[in-house]
Amino acid sequence: MAIYAFCIVAASLYVGAYVLSFFGISIPVLRVAGGVIVAMSGWRMLNEPDATEQRRSETPNPHWSTVSPSRLAFYP
Repeated sequence: MAIYAFCIVAASLYVGAYVLSFFGISIPVLRVAGGVIVAMSGWRMLNEPDATEQRRSETPNPHWSTVSPSRLAFYP
């Protein structure tokens, strides 16, 4: 898995600059857009209702899943 991740990062490093220049996007504009996305995500998390009360009222599920942990893992 590390080899695939390295290949994706290396390809993004070399191809990313060309893609950004093709669409006319500069690095400062990309940074501002990323900051806006992070700020919106943080604001949404601050304004969410508290989920702990809902979790306390739910009954735990006694059945265990038969899916292997590798199928549930998230790989960016």
